[in-house]
Amino acid sequence: MMMLGPCLAYGQVNVERLRPSVQPDVLSQSLMCAFTYLTGNSDSLEILPSYRVDYATPTWSMLGIGNLRYGSRNGANFVNQGFVHLRGSLRLDPTATWEGFVQKEYDDFRRVTDRQLLGSNYRLSIVDDTWFTGSGALGLMAESETNTVEGLMTLVRFNSYLTGTLRGSNVICVVTTYLQPALRDFSDFRVLADATVTVMMTDLPIGLSTGLKLFYDSQPPVGVGTMDLGLTSGVNVHF
Repeated sequence: MMMLGPCLAYGQVNVERLRPSVQPDVLSQSLMCAFTYLTGNSDSLEILPSYRVDYATPTWSMLGIGNLRYGSRNGANFVNQGFVHLRGSLRLDPTATWEGFVQKEYDDFRRVTDRQLLGSNYRLSIVDDTWFTGSGALGLMAESETNTVEGLMTLVRFNSYLTGTLRGSNVICVVTTYLQPALRDFSDFRVLADATVTVMMTDLPIGLSTGLKLFYDSQPPVGVGTMDLGLTSGVNVHF
């Protein structure tokens, strides 16, 4: 089942956003699709479907995320992005977790034809209350990126993040900041900041989400800006 809603979308994906409280041995899934269609002086269409699946046991968990973004204006593409992320987590003690992940993506807008990641994090729970949870993580990831300007580049980055989730009776607010400096050159770094608010409908597995995202790359490909800022809104269906 898919629900549709308007959006001003942005392609970077924060995998911490809406990390659910999955019950042990229960499969949790969510589907979102947002779109914008304009006609008149110019015709444009933009769609942003995404899918997420989570499964957890008392000692380990996994998640998978798939995201696409496509837009055309007057018959010509102006955005084309895709993203797949798989992550497994092993609980070491009540506050510590080991995470391993793989990721593959492309982004024509930033001239990236292929980006592949393989990494591992140590995640520590800082606050764990009924209404608020906060965690931090630090790890390493190997990155292989091919863009249309510089070709193939491979390097190792630190991967660190802080995330906090505030939960009300029918409202979820998630704020996350990633910092990813290159191991060989700390002046080559990327920052992703993401704040998302989701309001769940009473007695229905449907939520309305709005998110603000900022992405900064200190050394982008030639001809690509260092910073992107975007606002997203759409409808989530959980099942």
